[in-house]
Amino acid sequence: MRLAVARIIRAYVEYRRRNAAFKIVTWYRMTRARYYMRRTNKAAKVVQACARMWKAKMLRRRRMKAVLKMQAVMRGAHARRAAQEQSNPYGGKRRSVILFAKSELEAEVVRVEDGAMDSEDEKEIMTLKKQIKKAADAAEMAVGNQELDDMKRPELLAKRYAADAELNYGSQVGDFDVCASAQTKLADANEKLALVPSVMDVKEQLDQVARRTTDLLEAQEDTPDFSALAALRREGMALEKKLEEVKEERTKKGYGSRIADPDDPTEWAWLSMQMRYLRESLAEKSALKQYAECSHIQRVIVRMQAIADEVPPAEELEAAHEETGARAEAAKASRSFDEYGRIMVQLKVLEAKQQLRVDLGLDAPPEPEEDFMAMQPDEIFEKRGELQAALDKQNTELQEAMQEQDFAKCSVLQQQIAESEATLAKLPTVENLREEVQHVEEEISTKIKEEDYESCEKLQEKLAARRELLQELESREETQGLRARDRSSSNLPDGEHAMLGRPSTAGRTSASDSDAEEKFVREARKINKLRVMEPIVLTASQTVFDACRAMVSGRQTCALVVDGRGALCGILTDKDITGRCVAQYLDPANTVVGDIMTSNPKFVDMEETAGDALNMMIDGHFRHLPVVDQSRGGAVTGVIDIARVLYDALKRIEGEVLPRDA
Repeated sequence: MRLAVARIIRAYVEYRRRNAAFKIVTWYRMTRARYYMRRTNKAAKVVQACARMWKAKMLRRRRMKAVLKMQAVMRGAHARRAAQEQSNPYGGKRRSVILFAKSELEAEVVRVEDGAMDSEDEKEIMTLKKQIKKAADAAEMAVGNQELDDMKRPELLAKRYAADAELNYGSQVGDFDVCASAQTKLADANEKLALVPSVMDVKEQLDQVARRTTDLLEAQEDTPDFSALAALRREGMALEKKLEEVKEERTKKGYGSRIADPDDPTEWAWLSMQMRYLRESLAEKSALKQYAECSHIQRVIVRMQAIADEVPPAEELEAAHEETGARAEAAKASRSFDEYGRIMVQLKVLEAKQQLRVDLGLDAPPEPEEDFMAMQPDEIFEKRGELQAALDKQNTELQEAMQEQDFAKCSVLQQQIAESEATLAKLPTVENLREEVQHVEEEISTKIKEEDYESCEKLQEKLAARRELLQELESREETQGLRARDRSSSNLPDGEHAMLGRPSTAGRTSASDSDAEEKFVREARKINKLRVMEPIVLTASQTVFDACRAMVSGRQTCALVVDGRGALCGILTDKDITGRCVAQYLDPANTVVGDIMTSNPKFVDMEETAGDALNMMIDGHFRHLPVVDQSRGGAVTGVIDIARVLYDALKRIEGEVLPRDA
């Protein structure tokens, strides 16, 4: 029993001992694990801290590098901007600022030149002129830029009219704040307008100087103030120089014969003045027989006349003027001064167009044509002889000019020949007098049926005069052997008519010849039966380069030129381009069609025959002939060439004459 108890006690003690040892080992292991965990966490924190420090360091380096790079870029931009401002300090500035700076530089140049000149002053003048050139280039670059160009004349004129109206309103109501503001606006507008003067503005200033000089001489006739006269003279010389500069600038920009801005009223006044000057110059050059300059002036007049022809009729201008004037008064009454200024510019443009029509005589009644039917037979034959002699002389000069290749003189002579032929065709002949007598007889019959006996009495007197003139012409032609000739055959011998208009019928009797000729003429095809080419239509203001592209695209060697109303005013061929443009070293992109085209060309109607067209082309020595339709008011319908007409004539001769001869 004791032994068992002792064993139990020993076992229990052993169990307690072993359990305590296990707890100690377990506690040791846990303590050790916690220790290692703390060390691991501490190491992880150290690693994380190092990583954060490294990341922050790299970020600082990256940011510093970016900052340094940005600083370098900014330094470079500043350096480039400084260099650009030093080379051209006007880049990106408004046009008004540039022009003000340019005017100040020009004044400085004048001040230095007026003083005692030395080497330093010459260097300063050269530097100032370079800066003026840069300012002029920068101002030219600013033209048309919506943000930089604040010097458009129509807008400045509108501001001046608005400021003037506002000033008048302020003075009427006694509001001096409004007056002061309007005065500032008016001075600003006038100052800017002085920087962009027009030709008419400078001429008006010149006229004012001339009037002041005249008034001064009249007021101080006995003891004139020579210092004041000298000052006026210097002012006039400066204005004349300024006028030449404005004209040169217009020519440089391509506005020597065109309107720069249709919304500027002074441009229309300039057009009227220029047209009068060119017509006077043309008369002087024509009197001196300087045909080359006459041809050039004529082309410029045609181009400017095309612009003038686009001006609406007087009735439309008058109605538009009344409507615009009413709108201006309404805007002024409502104190909308800005709107009033814009409307006033439109009103001034309409007034300038009305004056243009008056100056050019567009609204003047046409001059009455000379009544050749009222002439005596002796006067008719004398006039016909003068015209025929003039035609012979002009044709001789034309042949000489063609041999000398003086195409400018040829153009002038062709126009003179056309005018002489037109006058010759209007002279009474036996044929047209017979037609006139028949027409008057038909009118008398119509009036008798209408019981209009008063008109019958006048027509009877007219008929008696026509019959008397017809009898005298018939007797004179029988005695002198003269036969009236139509305009199309006024310069061709009879043999050429047989070749051009009729087939050869050699070997036949006279009766058969007459029948064949009459049938050939009667059956001649009209122009409207031929294949008329679709024309290439241009305007006188288009460039030669555009005309070449259109002709190549249409596969044609000529183009027709029309004015603003669609009427034929010229023709341009490949020979005109090579002889008058390329051979003269002119730039096709800057040369307009009106400068090299053939003005007032001959043409054929749709109802005329192919023989008439062939005669006209051979007589005039040209290959192309415009085709118009008189039933539609002379509208251009096409163009025909000599090859097509010859082919038609040969085909008819081969198909109708040769089989009968066989």
